[in-house]
Amino acid sequence: DALFAGVKQNNVSPLPVPDVAANPLLLSKMWEFLRASKKPVMVIGSQALLPGGKLAAEKLSKIVQEIGIPVFLGGMSRGLLGAEHSLFLRQQRRQALKEADVIILAGAVCDFRLDYGRNLNRKAKVI
Repeated sequence: DALFAGVKQNNVSPLPVPDVAANPLLLSKMWEFLRASKKPVMVIGSQALLPGGKLAAEKLSKIVQEIGIPVFLGGMSRGLLGAEHSLFLRQQRRQALKEADVIILAGAVCDFRLDYGRNLNRKAKVI
């Protein structure tokens, strides 16, 4: 192809993503917040599945079910629980985030999809 003749091919494989372990003291604090909460909610985004693919998805699905709070799924995390799972919330995310007293953002960033955090309850514990 004459258009790309002489173009140097570079390695375009993705950079490795380091595996991050949670701090046990912070996990303990999270459980403390969840036990005291009345309206907790979790938002899971694509970044929660990196690295690990299918294995990460299976592990995350087990953790979500163990925590047992309502969850909104976005990006690559859609399908994590199955369409009929009782914890899976599909609608009224903005209202749920305004009313929640504990909000867990797992692999979800407060960008335009979450209105830059403006819809998060200001009194909520945000993890």
